[in-house]
Amino acid sequence: MIYAGQPIYVSVSRVAPRHVRCEHCENEFIYELARVGLGGAAADGVADETTLYERAYQIAYAWFEHRLPDQVEAVPCPKCLKYQSHMYPAARDLRWGWVRGLGSQGLAIMPIVCVLAVFIAVVAFPNNSRAPFVVAGIIAGSLVAIGLLTAILFRLVPCDPNRWSESYRQSQATSLACTRDEFDRVAVLGGPFTEDLTAGREWEYHDTFFLWVLPQEITDEMIVPLITPEGRELNVELTSADCDGVFLDEDRVENAAGEKYRICLRVLSLHRLAMAALESEDT
Repeated sequence: MIYAGQPIYVSVSRVAPRHVRCEHCENEFIYELARVGLGGAAADGVADETTLYERAYQIAYAWFEHRLPDQVEAVPCPKCLKYQSHMYPAARDLRWGWVRGLGSQGLAIMPIVCVLAVFIAVVAFPNNSRAPFVVAGIIAGSLVAIGLLTAILFRLVPCDPNRWSESYRQSQATSLACTRDEFDRVAVLGGPFTEDLTAGREWEYHDTFFLWVLPQEITDEMIVPLITPEGRELNVELTSADCDGVFLDEDRVENAAGEKYRICLRVLSLHRLAMAALESEDT
């Protein structure tokens, strides 16, 4: 039973294919962006438990809708092995995140350390009433100084991931990225990138091919290829009314040769800067 005012929380995980057009060599590649969205709803004495969970899930999915474009991983281009400019903050966190973590841990344990120091000072100097406060002040000041110093170091230390060793960038690109063509050949059958759409409804997507496209390709009403697992290339016509998760009419496949294909459209994830660049091109 959930009492009035008692909040409930849910978490929703999502794996999105992040599309990148390399700013250095124009190569298109995909990497996996996995995130967890949190949602909460407080009981108001009116809504039942099912409704509250639905509200919490709606809030969690709204987080993906508004915040996912801001999320990024530091993944080098598999062709030129260079990082994009918008990946630099993530690369800094990858290389120097332990420095920031050290300062945060120092601040987090400060109350515990101060209490222990006061206790030890009281035992060691029972007749000195000022000693515990002096010791606690020195320790607290030291931990605050460490926290500030690590924060400054994290911000000021130069970080140019494109100067990292080529062997490291090669290993990262090989393990984390793939070309768009490679992605299309694998993702046509679904995989982890479709679980947010198909979970609990797998029967609806039986014998379905998934076609991943860019928002701009929908806007421009392009004809895009879809390679079936058997290696057959189909030409699929998009319209500006298409959206993520829609099933395409069978007559939108130009060279079906009399066969019927069940195709579900999915939209690739873009970083907000890439979305803004596309919008500026349109204007």
